[in-house]
Amino acid sequence: MFKNIAVMGVKDLAAWDDVTTVSQALADLGNNSGNLMFTHALQSVVRGSVSVGFNPDQNMLSSCEAIIIAAANWVNEFEDFGWLYSKLKTTKVPIFLVGIGAQASTTGLAPNVPEGTRKLLSLVSERSYSISCRGDYSAEVLASLGITNVAVTGCPSLLTAGIKGPSLTNKRILKPSDIVIHGTRHFFQRADIFQESIYRTAFNNGHDLIIQSELADIYYALERKGNADILSRSAAVLPDVYGADIDLIDKYLRSHGHFYTNVADWAAYMAGKSFCIGTRIHGTIASLLAGTPAVLIAHDSRTREMAVSMSIPSIDTRQAVSFNEDLIEEIVSGFESASFLASYDSYYASFSDFFSANGLSIRHSF
Repeated sequence: MFKNIAVMGVKDLAAWDDVTTVSQALADLGNNSGNLMFTHALQSVVRGSVSVGFNPDQNMLSSCEAIIIAAANWVNEFEDFGWLYSKLKTTKVPIFLVGIGAQASTTGLAPNVPEGTRKLLSLVSERSYSISCRGDYSAEVLASLGITNVAVTGCPSLLTAGIKGPSLTNKRILKPSDIVIHGTRHFFQRADIFQESIYRTAFNNGHDLIIQSELADIYYALERKGNADILSRSAAVLPDVYGADIDLIDKYLRSHGHFYTNVADWAAYMAGKSFCIGTRIHGTIASLLAGTPAVLIAHDSRTREMAVSMSIPSIDTRQAVSFNEDLIEEIVSGFESASFLASYDSYYASFSDFFSANGLSIRHSF
């Protein structure tokens, strides 16, 4: 078993300072705070591991016994991970890729994967017994690239629940902010029709809102409003998203918008809430890990694949025309967690088998 393992992935930002910009903080999180969940899980679970970020120096990589890469939906056609291949190819140690996913192209077909990403996959395939992937679709895409030593495990994020698994507590809902909502947008994007209905429902009814990659919203939620150019860009987008004046949006996000840069604070916040609903897979997982019931609204191939492979409580956007209070009431009243909780043993065993096959020792409780 390995004792000195470098985990490459995003790192918790425990504290902010006046020098760190919002855009830099988001970039350090891989442009999505949800990435914290699976890196944190691997560092917590794998014995002898230490988080080194994505840019450790070569001396650090050369001195470790093995390298674990906390991966996301990297098998896509718009990102080339040749930079990571170049960093790793000079090392001589085993490399393990955990939780990698494939993202369908905009046409719905298998992605045309860049050469650099293909080289990275081949390198890891050669250096490990198997690669952990997020679901059957991802395994099929990897096979089409010649990568067949694959284990379908889902994402490692839930592993911090330990061998016993999550424990959910039904809580009273006394006010709208007891129900946390999350939608999916990135940077300064506007929203599609369904996502727009999520943000507007949260805004109009006073629900708390988890923000993971919506840079325009984060500035207001954190009251980082010192840059006139950035505020101008935000103000040009947000009224279309929320359907309201920017001053009212500003007030709402200051009171109800939540952006977390470390897992501990995120977990503590979610533990105090009663329910969580939205289209973010890791926003949903953060709630379930905190013991708060949650339902994912699967809105694309990535979230659907993970919802299935990890038995996450979910509905599909194809079952709902828009998001509104009636849908929230239906989801809350119909919540069922038995299948999710019952499937956890299988999920945990899949990862245990993967780690064991690759010579990695894990902790079973935290």
